Amino acid sequence: CLLMSIPFGATHAAKGVPVGNTIPAFELKTPESPKQRQYLGLKDSETFTLSQISSKFLLVEFYSIYCRICQRQAPTVNKIYKFIQDDETMRKDIKILGIGINNNQKEVETYRKTYGVEFPLFSDSDKEVTEKTGIKNTPLIVLIDKNGKVLWSHLGLVKDADNFLREIRNIQKNH
Repeated sequence: CLLMSIPFGATHAAKGVPVGNTIPAFELKTPESPKQRQYLGLKDSETFTLSQISSKFLLVEFYSIYCRICQRQAPTVNKIYKFIQDDETMRKDIKILGIGINNNQKEVETYRKTYGVEFPLFSDSDKEVTEKTGIKNTPLIVLIDKNGKVLWSHLGLVKDADNFLREIRNIQKNH
């Protein structure tokens, strides 16, 4: 967890995945919820990789239930999710999911209930995501394409959801 809002950039490259890089493949447990499987476009398999999600872009929030900035940011990310769901063009192209870094499934469910998160959240209790990506600092939000290439990245608190959405929409239009 960061103690302040820091724009993600070259000086913080070791703490996340810089724009232009590709997020290494890792597996997550397929959601039990049919609604979440349908949202992500996943088949009934035990695990999946991000490239199997049926969308042009994927917005991934790396958070921790114990991160106070992540807790403060939860309503903003919920607002971003709702906006994308309410916008026909964005809804078609962009899916959102969250990964609880070093959090177990019970902690992830507590976070979901406490902050009313409607998009799929996943546990990284086995630390596979952390080990494969090197991502340890939270909150980190990345926008990736179908091949896992990072198109946009933000480390720290998102202070302006409207500006965030403008940036995401511009990337969506230009790719």
